[in-house]
Amino acid sequence: MKSYFLHFNFFLVLFLCHVHPSMAQNAYYDAIELAKYLKEDGSGFQTKDVATVEKWSSILAKYLDTNEDLTTEMVVDSYTGFGDAPYDVKNPFLEPLMPEGLLMSNAESAEAVLKVNRQKKSAFSAIGGMKVSRFADGLAQFLIERSKEEIYVSYFERLQETFKDYPEFPLLLSQSSEFLQLFESYQYAAMVPALREAVKKDMENIPNRLLSLKRLTDFDCGNDEPNCKERMAEYQRFFEQGESKLFIATTVLLNQFIEGANPAEMLEVLATHEDFTEVLENPASENFVNGIKMLHFFSDNLRQAVAGESYEEDAETIEVERLWITKADWKKLDRPTLRIFLGLMYQKSEAATIEFFVEGEAKSLQAILGGFAEDFNPIESFLTGMVDRVEILDNHLKTVREKKALSEDFSYRDYHTYYAATVNLLKHLLTIDKAVSGINVSGEVHNFVDLADIGGEVYYDLHTRNFSTAVLNLIVMLDKSMKDDFENSQFRKQFLKYGTFMAALAEAEDAVGVKTVIEATVLPVGSARIKRDTKSNVALNAYLGGFVSGEYLTELNQWNSTIGIYAPVGMSFSKGIRKRKEGLDSKKEYKSGGSWSVFLSVIDIGAVTAFRMNDDSTEALPELRLENILAPGLQIIKGCAKSPMSWGIGIQAGPMLRTIRGEEGIKPSAIFNDKLNYRIQAFLAVDIPLINFKTEPW
Repeated sequence: MKSYFLHFNFFLVLFLCHVHPSMAQNAYYDAIELAKYLKEDGSGFQTKDVATVEKWSSILAKYLDTNEDLTTEMVVDSYTGFGDAPYDVKNPFLEPLMPEGLLMSNAESAEAVLKVNRQKKSAFSAIGGMKVSRFADGLAQFLIERSKEEIYVSYFERLQETFKDYPEFPLLLSQSSEFLQLFESYQYAAMVPALREAVKKDMENIPNRLLSLKRLTDFDCGNDEPNCKERMAEYQRFFEQGESKLFIATTVLLNQFIEGANPAEMLEVLATHEDFTEVLENPASENFVNGIKMLHFFSDNLRQAVAGESYEEDAETIEVERLWITKADWKKLDRPTLRIFLGLMYQKSEAATIEFFVEGEAKSLQAILGGFAEDFNPIESFLTGMVDRVEILDNHLKTVREKKALSEDFSYRDYHTYYAATVNLLKHLLTIDKAVSGINVSGEVHNFVDLADIGGEVYYDLHTRNFSTAVLNLIVMLDKSMKDDFENSQFRKQFLKYGTFMAALAEAEDAVGVKTVIEATVLPVGSARIKRDTKSNVALNAYLGGFVSGEYLTELNQWNSTIGIYAPVGMSFSKGIRKRKEGLDSKKEYKSGGSWSVFLSVIDIGAVTAFRMNDDSTEALPELRLENILAPGLQIIKGCAKSPMSWGIGIQAGPMLRTIRGEEGIKPSAIFNDKLNYRIQAFLAVDIPLINFKTEPW
């Protein structure tokens, strides 16, 4: 026990030595200040008003060794050796400067009580007069900053636990998850920049991982999230339903845009994607899937020629600038040539695995094409419309290529029109209903277009690094696809909470931006968890929060209720609480239940802290002494299990410093109690250990 108090005394000596070079009275500085109140001819101190007399007499009062409450008249009498004053011997240096009878003629001035000297001497008198303004101010600012950091760390610890409880997070944000698994509270400062870079990469890749939700199973669930297995089953059910094809198509399309594929390549990837083409025996969804495969089939047969594919003599020298033939090229097909073209398509379609449900019966693409042999106007109209759309796409693609070559910025219009033109090509499936009676794909196509439009917003958000908006649009995509299964899931709430936070973290441009994001998102360094994760702990401790109390006012001999900022510093003696984890057989598996502490407060700088919370720019605070902030007390404190927050009850004396007031451009002033008051209080505060003296692990 002795060693703890040696450490504590060392701490007190350390801060007292660094607060101010002066003791309670510094004759040099006091003389400089007193000279300001001399008359112009130097014959004596000014007595023009009460305030002036109070100022110079208050300084002189500091040099009178008395426990009495002094008035201005008593101070003058002490230095002139008059009457019943504390001194009966005049001061030969200062007596000539004292006013003669002027105070007696001014009753208000003579009876002014000097509050500066009404604070009685005590056992702390040797150091109680020590100036502590700088220490109190510095400590207040430190506590404000540290309380924020303690809560930041608590937030990241909860984020770490959430990633363990929800397997969706490691799946969608894999790199961020790896960083969080390694996170320890003392690594907070170094971890945040690294996490920020990981989040950036994850956000850019998150659409590519959405389809992996299909592969999550019960085995991916941990022990602490009871709804996990139910969510895994919901994902399985969703991907077994026809509606999932629209989500898959949108996700594949979005990923292809992000990877920089051209529309023809997108059609090929979509038409051959394993998840998209998987048969679900749902007529509506199967017609949609086979409609996309049919567009890819036609697209392949309308591509612009490359070397070796054309019969023109200069084909090998053609520089391919387009993906598909133009409308002018299409118009070269007269009726006989068009018949040949359709015949070749019919023959080629024999190998294609494209089959529609037409009026309830399965019908292959070859059979459908064969139905146009007598009247190929309907299929000609369909293909003409497709050529119109691919030419528009080619024009947009040309613009994209030109801007990339010139390193020009892309506007929202550039991205949106290019994406919309691609979706418009897929939307062309709607017109197949006119060509083939009973095929009925319009409902699925309309739903796909609605979902694809949201995907387009995600595409633009990711390209412009608006990650926060991208997360919100991804949630809308999942809501629209999975409906109630996702809208009501616990993961959605966590993804909205932590996903938007991490996205904002990735958007931050520098360390200041990161701090701003964390403050805006997190606010209520992880040393606070030591108490709850160890068997016992002894520390020099601080708390920062608010209190409500019943306060005994000594001067008035009555009780009053009061509230305020609580910022004590003292010794804490703590014991951790362990609880068995539910559902586990091993006696070694525990979780934290928080902590109990006995806290012996020594000082309380709540008034200084409250001032600094509202004003962090004023440099000079009013002159304070150690006795102004002394606040001995005893508190019983309960620390929360997953947070640096603590609540407690107890009794405390003081501090005498009540509040600090200031206005812009005016030096702040301090308001003190004349006597030491006592309060019985309850408080809620952030736990801020300063120095750990002894820690005993479980």
